[in-house]
Amino acid sequence: MIILVDGDIVCHRCAASAEGDPVEVALLRTENQMNEIVYNCGLRTLDGEDITFLSGESNFRYDIYPEYKANRKQEKPRWLQDCREYLVMQWGAKITEGYEADDAIGINAMA
Repeated sequence: MIILVDGDIVCHRCAASAEGDPVEVALLRTENQMNEIVYNCGLRTLDGEDITFLSGESNFRYDIYPEYKANRKQEKPRWLQDCREYLVMQWGAKITEGYEADDAIGINAMA
């Protein structure tokens, strides 16, 4: 079984829930969220084929429609970048370029 994880959702959720708390709280929630995903898939740990994706800076949608996500005026959670770095370092998350994490999931699910 291969698990494909949208790390953007994990990071946003965990960072936002830790506003006002030390960074360690956001990172612990990130770890717990990932472990919960693994457990709910009936596994004890992820193996080498499982992939967590994080959206990179570039996205083809902005080229097509510059106003893409322009309605999102809220500041990003304070610990978001820390949670992203944690997923890369601890969970081997891959950063996409040119498209979003959920696009990468769709591409890999079809492979």
